[in-house]
Amino acid sequence: MSSSSQVPITPDILVHNEGTLFLFCPLTSQAKEWIDEHVQSDIQWFGNALVVEHRFAWDLAQGMKDAGLVLARNKFQRQRICGHTVTRKTTSAEQASENNGGGR
Repeated sequence: MSSSSQVPITPDILVHNEGTLFLFCPLTSQAKEWIDEHVQSDIQWFGNALVVEHRFAWDLAQGMKDAGLVLARNKFQRQRICGHTVTRKTTSAEQASENNGGGR
């Protein structure tokens, strides 16, 4: 199958790493329903994004993936996250990694 015939997969959740916190932005009603059903009730929201401490982010993401949700990592340094503009400084290590093809 040629790459031109592949259909891009639309993510259900956009994930943004802020270092000590991760933002999980549900993009579909299925993702929002999953969060409502599987995440404890005292969760913290930043606009439409679920705020998660880094120590819980991996397990949360794995649970979402196990449920069939598609997650996408937000790669941009300045962007709109669930309706909010977020700006983050790029560290020299991140810049070097980007310049070297993402560390590959």
